[in-house]
Amino acid sequence: MDQGAAAVFAGVAGLIGAGIGGLATAYGARIGAQKSIEAVGLQVQRQSAAEHGHWVREQRREVCVSFIDAFVRYAKGLVDCSKFVNTRTVVPSDTAADLSDSRNSLIILRGHLQLWGPQAVVDAAFALTDAVRATYDWVEEWYEILESGDESHIDSHIARDQELTTSLGAARLAFVATARDVLGTPT
Repeated sequence: MDQGAAAVFAGVAGLIGAGIGGLATAYGARIGAQKSIEAVGLQVQRQSAAEHGHWVREQRREVCVSFIDAFVRYAKGLVDCSKFVNTRTVVPSDTAADLSDSRNSLIILRGHLQLWGPQAVVDAAFALTDAVRATYDWVEEWYEILESGDESHIDSHIARDQELTTSLGAARLAFVATARDVLGTPT
């Protein structure tokens, strides 16, 4: 074989080798780019899930704080009403209206808790609003009981104050404990 033909064969072989090398490089770059895209997509997905979880916890925190604030307003109103009951006098209509308004706020906020969950907080909110309902009914019944003039019935009604207050306090503590568990634990 002469040198010219050898040079042509070497050139062709080099060209084929360069082409194969170029294809391998392009294929490798393509695979690398796909893996990078997949990694970025997974990272974005995980970050999105984390941000959503944080946002939901923040919404839950806000409604739990609002619920407790509304409960404090109710408890203050209940103390005001209890003073009249325990002194065997009629609860003024504006004091009773304030108690009713704060009870209604709790019921509305309980609906917000149902929206944001989780179920443990919703259950604790229902238990607390059930205790609120019992104390509210106790105040509402007072006027009729006082008007009856039946001293034993009046004494019995006043005696229920401590029992209802204890139940209300226990329900509040249970709600707070549940809310703290949920808000302190990422889900």
